[in-house]
Parts: sequence; structure tokens; C-alpha cells
Amino acid sequence: MKQEIDSNKIFQTERSYPFSSAQIFSAFEDPLQLAQWWGPKGFTNTFQTFEFKNNGLWEFIMHAPQGQNYINKCIFTLIELNKKIVIKHVVQPNFTLTIDLMSEGNRTKLIWTQEFDDSKVAESMRHIVINANEENLDKLNSNLQETIGKNPTDALP
Repeated sequence: MKQEIDSNKIFQTERSYPFSSAQIFSAFEDPLQLAQWWGPKGFTNTFQTFEFKNNGLWEFIMHAPQGQNYINKCIFTLIELNKKIVIKHVVQPNFTLTIDLMSEGNRTKLIWTQEFDDSKVAESMRHIVINANEENLDKLNSNLQETIGKNPTDALP
């Protein structure tokens, strides 16, 4: 039976980075590096549990610039080395985030797909999610520039 896709529940953005898929993947698998860039502009993180493996638990608090704290609990439902990470956010708002990494010569295309379980929740979050996801990917790029350098291909094996 074919499942119908509700595009009202899905937010997707793509970026092309001048880094290898392995370099980008490492920014997700290293909890110290991930804590530095995860979340929208101005947010910081405190990780309690970080099990980067299939069905591994990830519990953390996102700290907003205005002082609010947001408790997050996620499961890494699928990890494919240097290719794909699927994260299920298991507290409200419930969603699945899929990060696909595709090599394009000396660049990598990252596709960030966030699918909410409920279209009404997705619609209520639309005004936050679109900009927040872009800011998150901006922070990833800045972090990679800082950790790898201005000439990322120099760091390739």
C-alpha cells in the first residue's frame, strides 16, 4: 500500500558545502563539535546523553539567547557513515530530521529534511522552523570553516 506524503508537514533545505562528506559527518558525530553549532543563531546546548549509533539516545537542553531552556530527547534511528543521519525527536514537537550527504566532486550537498508527525503542529511552527533551519546550517558552515580552515580541501586525506 502506497503511503501518501503530506507536504504541509515537511520542511526541506539544501546546501552545498566546500567540505567532504566525511568532514561534515564528523561535525555531527563529535558531541563537542555538535554542541558548538547545533540550533538557531544565539542558541547554546548542554548535552546529557549522546549515543551516536543506530537507536542511540540523544538528550540535551537548548538554551535560547533570551534565557529559555528547551528540553530535547531524540533517537538516532539510522546512521550511515558519511551519507545519512536520521534523528527522531521524541518529545513535543514530534518530528523526524533526515540529513543526507552527497559528494559532488570536492563539495558535498547536504539535504536537511524535517518532517513533523502532525501537519497542524508543522503549520504552527512554520514561522520558526524555516529560519531556524537556515540559521542552523549557517552555524554548521561557520563551525566547519573554523575547525577545518579556509581551504577545506587541504585537510582531505
